[in-house]
Amino acid sequence: MQLTIDNLDGRGTLDYSAGLSTTKALVIDRKLNVPTICTFRLSACGNNLAWPVRDGRVVVSGDSGLLLFTGYIAFDPALEFAGNRADGAVYEAEIFATSDEILLDRQPVPQTGKTTGQTIADALRALTGRVGKMSLSIDPSLAQASASDFLIRPDHSWSGNAGALATAACASYRAIGGTVTVAPIGSVVHSLQEEDGTLQMEGLAAATAKAPVNDVTVCGETEPTAYVTEIFRGDGVTSAFQLTRVPMFPSTGQAKPLIDLFPGPVVNSVLWSLIDSTASISIAANGLAFKGGTGMDGQTFLASIDQFELGGQLVAETAGVQIQPGGAGVLCGLYAAGWTSEQCFAGFRVTAGQGSSQVTPMVGGNDTGAPVPIQAGHSYTFKTRVYCKEIQRVLQTYGYLQDTQIVSVGGDQLSSPVNITLEMQDVTGGANGIVTVLYEGAVAYSPASCYFLPFSSITLTGSVQSASVRQLGLAHVSSQAAGSGAVTRRMGSAMEGGECQVEHSGRLQFYPGCLPKAGELVTVTYRIPGRSIARISNLQSVEAESHGPISGTLCWSGSLVSPVPRSSEDCENAATALLAIAGDRNSAWRGTYAACNLQTDVWPGDLLQVTASGPWLQASLIVREVRLELATSAPTLAKYTIQFANDWAEGLAMKLSSTIPNDAWVPQLPTAAGGVLTNLDGLLVSSADSNSIQVMAGVTPPVNGGFEVRRSDWSFRAGNDPDLVLRSPVANFSIPREGGAERYYIRLFDGSMPPLYSRFSSVIFNNVPL
Repeated sequence: MQLTIDNLDGRGTLDYSAGLSTTKALVIDRKLNVPTICTFRLSACGNNLAWPVRDGRVVVSGDSGLLLFTGYIAFDPALEFAGNRADGAVYEAEIFATSDEILLDRQPVPQTGKTTGQTIADALRALTGRVGKMSLSIDPSLAQASASDFLIRPDHSWSGNAGALATAACASYRAIGGTVTVAPIGSVVHSLQEEDGTLQMEGLAAATAKAPVNDVTVCGETEPTAYVTEIFRGDGVTSAFQLTRVPMFPSTGQAKPLIDLFPGPVVNSVLWSLIDSTASISIAANGLAFKGGTGMDGQTFLASIDQFELGGQLVAETAGVQIQPGGAGVLCGLYAAGWTSEQCFAGFRVTAGQGSSQVTPMVGGNDTGAPVPIQAGHSYTFKTRVYCKEIQRVLQTYGYLQDTQIVSVGGDQLSSPVNITLEMQDVTGGANGIVTVLYEGAVAYSPASCYFLPFSSITLTGSVQSASVRQLGLAHVSSQAAGSGAVTRRMGSAMEGGECQVEHSGRLQFYPGCLPKAGELVTVTYRIPGRSIARISNLQSVEAESHGPISGTLCWSGSLVSPVPRSSEDCENAATALLAIAGDRNSAWRGTYAACNLQTDVWPGDLLQVTASGPWLQASLIVREVRLELATSAPTLAKYTIQFANDWAEGLAMKLSSTIPNDAWVPQLPTAAGGVLTNLDGLLVSSADSNSIQVMAGVTPPVNGGFEVRRSDWSFRAGNDPDLVLRSPVANFSIPREGGAERYYIRLFDGSMPPLYSRFSSVIFNNVPL
């Protein structure tokens, strides 16, 4: 063993091996996805070696030169009296060193929005780039694995955030030699066999920590449930309408995921990725200034580091825009992949007009309307509104170890129709002009998440005062006058050109001058909040393990702490992953293994492939902690104490809690084979008069199936009862009026017996008088 320390005093790296105390071993403590700690004691150093100092660089290597630890002394060494010699008192220094990521952990972690849809590799690089600089070596497989929904926590250090991200991905990180290496659990396998002597049986202690389970109930966060369409009729006087149910709103942290006023002096690298090879972009007195570019599309732009999920009502805004005539580029764009204008999902194309510039609305990379002139010297605000009835577009990923391979469930990106509104407003001199809607329409398919580009310049010259992304929630308001088509009502404050606002109390408030006219039909679509939950079973999975009166259903129920399920579909995926490990006897192993001078170095995240005589233990065991004790001997005596635990014995990628929230409705039966049918998220009320409500379901019913209408939710079943209104075999049908305030719940059903239904109801709340 060799111990070297650089005390940063100009003398370079010095060998302290001879100064190690003979009374206490050097100890290296490694734990899964947390910093490694090295502690040792130094006697009088001799050879003019000074006592080590805080921040000194420590390197420990084995006889073969293999690096065992690299890091920095975290605190000033503590001197302890060890006795007297002829030349005076003798002291020993207690040294406490932390591995290389201490350089990142000492830096503040900035407050940012969550990332959605990025890969594990991209998320780790983004996190590290926001905190500091350190070399990253990331396994190529993690360039494909989805980070799903990940929020950087400013109250955690870099290692706390990176460890949580790696753990959720069934991966491990280690910092050594100035590099952070990240790889899936089980990338390194150590074979230990009793037959060939590589397994020292006297050092092995193992036991199964949990009984197998074949019926799992998982609770998650609050999710949007029923799809509500609520209808009112205006009278030209009423400005406020009370909704029947309170819609689901985003939390305070989710409502404003990105806001930047460009205070300077440079672009905020925590929020933005700046691509500017010609140094055309800078911070000026009027905000972010740009002057030209390379003349090529997609080579000079400002892009958000994080992707934003296109769920609910997302509003991207580029404000205080001034453009000089003659340039070309894109403003306020959402990009799913790539940076050229053809890859812009929604935004505004700027081109040169006659004496001025002009903007054209753009959807799917194509111009979708007539160009509108913008005047030199005027300031404008551009808004790209995207509305989707789904708030979650990327499912969480749940991983587990199966033999020596990582298996993942979930992580899908969900396609969904969206409504897009592109609008501009002249705000010259601080006076908010009339909002001009350049485009309003629906897109059948949309990307799950996008990057936000406040501007992309080909040859643009101008400036931007601020850029933001806001999440307004799941409510959407439209109105329809007699003989006219439906028009979207802009939500937001009156100062920014909004026409109405859905308050958190569930009240729809229209502003003066925007009141619905007499006879105008007002339609509000929104989602009702509820607790996400799922119950899945596999009664055959542990049948062979069941004995006597305990045989049959073996249940576990609780909540998933991390990664948190955002929806019932996430809960189903998590329950599926839990069933896979909870029914496997080998997933319950936990214990320790102690041995000296192993053939290979062992780190947390490695696997011990143990084969012992007899059937009692033949399994792959996940290493969680390693304590390495190095004695001052030649050759080095290295004692390894390894703690291992598999997924079911101790949560790995999934952290469990046995509690169920009070507001959870626990399913009485597990999910049936075949799952659930499609939700009627596109259901429309085409008209409502004194006789009937005309409904367009928007999907083709299954064979021998149709659409079931009831007066209450959670009571869908075969047969006839007083709660049933009707069953329709066709997508377009009428519901007879029954009163002045009606409540109807609709689900799709099929021809199986018992029938399968949609997961959530589509609800009609009709407040139009008879």
